[in-house]
Amino acid sequence: MAARPVAFRGILRFIAYLLQTPEIKGFMTGVRARVASWLKHAPSDDETTGRRLVQIREKLDTHRDAILKLAESGTFHGLSRARSTFLVLSALYNAVEISFSRSLCPGVSRHAAASFARTTIQLSQELTQLQTTSFRASRDTPPPTKFWPLPLVMAAIEVDDMIYREWAMDRLRAYEKLGGDHYVYATKFVTLVCAAEDKAMARVDWEPVMATVRDGLTI
Repeated sequence: MAARPVAFRGILRFIAYLLQTPEIKGFMTGVRARVASWLKHAPSDDETTGRRLVQIREKLDTHRDAILKLAESGTFHGLSRARSTFLVLSALYNAVEISFSRSLCPGVSRHAAASFARTTIQLSQELTQLQTTSFRASRDTPPPTKFWPLPLVMAAIEVDDMIYREWAMDRLRAYEKLGGDHYVYATKFVTLVCAAEDKAMARVDWEPVMATVRDGLTI
C-alpha cells in the first residue's frame, strides 16, 4: 500500500489533536468520547480558550489550503483508491468545520456552516459514483472507512437545502442494508435532530437527543 501523502497525514494528526482539546474532551465518556465531542456547545471565553480557538482556526485554514492544493493538482487522476481516500478525508475536514461552528462558535445561525455541509454531500455523491464505477460496489455499500457515516451525519443536519438533506438521508437509509445497526442509529439520530431543529428554528443541544438513541454510534 502506498504511503499517504504528507497532507493526508497532517489532516489526520490535526483531527487527533482537535479531539484532545480539553474543552471538547472534558465532556466525553463512552460513545460520547467518539461522537459527542464533535457536538458539544462552546467553552468559556477566557484568554486561554481564545488563543486555543485561534490556533484551531489557523490549523483548519492550513488543512483547507492543503486540500484545495491537492484537488487542483490532478494528483489522483486515474488512481481510484487514492481518490477515494482523498474524498473521505476531504469530507472529514468539512465535518470538522461543521463541528468547529457548532461546538466552539456560540450564537451563530442554525445553518452557519451550510457551505461545508453541501460540500460534504457533494463529496459523498462523488464517492458513491467512484465506488460503483471503479470498485464495482453496490450503491448501498458504505465507504470502507471507520470515519463514516460521521461526515454525512453532520452534513445532513447542518445543510440548509432540503434536496441535499434528503439525498444524505437516503444514503444513510440505504447503507443500513449492508452497514448494519451503526447506520440505523445514525439515521435515527439525524431524523430526531432535524425534527428538533426544524421545530426550534435554531440549533439545539444534541446531547438529550443522543441519550434517546441506543448507544450504537461509533467512529
